[in-house]
Amino acid sequence: MGETEAEATMSLQPQTREAGPLQGIALLLSGTLPAMGVVLVSPNLSLLNAAFADVPGGAYLVSIAMTAPALCIALFSPFAGLIVDRFGRRRALLGALLLYGLFGMAPLILDDLPAIIASRAGVGLVESVIMTAAFALFGDYFEGERRNRWLAYNGAFSAFAATLLYLAGGALGQYGWRAPFAAYGFSFFIAVFVALTAWEPAARSAMENISAEAMPKILRSRQFVAVCALGFLSSILFFIIPLQMSVFLSARGEASTVMIGAIIAVASIGNPIGSYLFRFLSSRTLPQLLARSYIVGGAGLVGMAISPSVLAVGLCAFVNQLGCGLLTPALQAAAMRDLPPHARGRGGGLLITFMFLGQFVCPLAIMTLTNITSGIDLTFLALGLFSVASAILAAVLPRLPGRPAQSENQTPSEPSVVPFI
Repeated sequence: MGETEAEATMSLQPQTREAGPLQGIALLLSGTLPAMGVVLVSPNLSLLNAAFADVPGGAYLVSIAMTAPALCIALFSPFAGLIVDRFGRRRALLGALLLYGLFGMAPLILDDLPAIIASRAGVGLVESVIMTAAFALFGDYFEGERRNRWLAYNGAFSAFAATLLYLAGGALGQYGWRAPFAAYGFSFFIAVFVALTAWEPAARSAMENISAEAMPKILRSRQFVAVCALGFLSSILFFIIPLQMSVFLSARGEASTVMIGAIIAVASIGNPIGSYLFRFLSSRTLPQLLARSYIVGGAGLVGMAISPSVLAVGLCAFVNQLGCGLLTPALQAAAMRDLPPHARGRGGGLLITFMFLGQFVCPLAIMTLTNITSGIDLTFLALGLFSVASAILAAVLPRLPGRPAQSENQTPSEPSVVPFI
C-alpha cells in the first residue's frame, strides 16, 4: 500500500511564499459573490413575476430561478471540492469567477424563463467552486491567529456586503427587471485582481501520492463529521431571522412591509459584528465558541417570542444575529484545523453542502414546528430554548470526567472540535 495518511500529510511542502493583505482581500472579494447570487435579485421578485405573468406557472418558475443557486451549491459542493483539490485552487477560482460573470449576466439577453433558470443553476454551480476554492486558500495562505483574523474579516465583510448588494439590487431594479443582472459582471474585475495577486499553494502535486484509503478516512473522522453536523444545525438556527422574520412580524400584525424591511436590516448588522468578534475569541475551543453563540442567539429568539413591541423584537433580533455571526468563522476554523492541506477542497465542499442544506431545511422546520405549536411565537420560543440548552451542553460536556480539554495538535489560536465529541 502507498504512504500512510501521516506520511502523505508530511510530504506536502511548506508554503514558500507568505500571503499578505492583497491575497486576503482577493479572497474577501470572491466571498461576496455567493451572497450576490441571491440578494441582488431578491428585491425585484415582483418585477420578475410581472414580466412573466403570461407564462403558465410563471410565479412558480420565477421562484425556482431565485432558489436554484442555493440548491445547486448544496448539491454540487462535494464535486467542487474534487475539482479544487485535483486541478488547483487558483485555477479553479479563476475559471469559476469568469463563468460566474457569464452565467450571471445571461438574463440580460435571455427572454425564455427555462433558459434563465438554467443560467441561475450555472451561477450556483460556479458559486460552489468559488466558495470551496476560497475556503481552501484561506487555509493554505494563512495559519493560526492570522487565519482566524482573516476568517473573522471574511464573515463580517460578506455579511456587510450582502446588505449593500440588497440595496444595490433595489436601486438597479428601477431600470427594469434585467438591470440587476448587469452587476454580476463585477466578477470579471475580481478575476483580474485574483489573477494578479493569488498564486497556487506549493506542492499540490503531492496529493497524488496519497493512498486511496487515506482521503475517506480523513473525511469520515469523528472531528470532521461533528463539524459538518454542527454546520447543518447551526445553519438552521442562523437563517431563522433572514428567512422567517417577515412571517413572524406579519403573524403578530404589528408591522408594515417597510417596517419589516427596516427591522431585518437593523438585525442583520449584528451578523458582521458577531463575525468580527471571532477575531478576539478564536483562542477558545469550538464548544466554548458554540456555547457563546448559541446562548446569545437563543436568548435573542426567546426575547423575540415574549417581546411586547416591534422595537423590542428588533433589538432581540439584533442580539440573535450577533450570536449567529460567530458561528461560520468558528466552524470554518475548526474544519481547517482538522483537515490536512490535501483534503481542504473536498472537506470544505462537504461543509458547505451541510450548511446550505441547513438553509434549505430551515423554513421547512419552522413550518413543521409552527403546525405543532399552533403559533410562530411558540416556535421561536421553543427554538430559542433549544439553542440555550445546546449552549449549556456545549459548555458542560467537555468538563465531564475523562474528556480531553484540548487536542494534542491544537495551538491556542485554533478552535478544536475534539472536546465536543
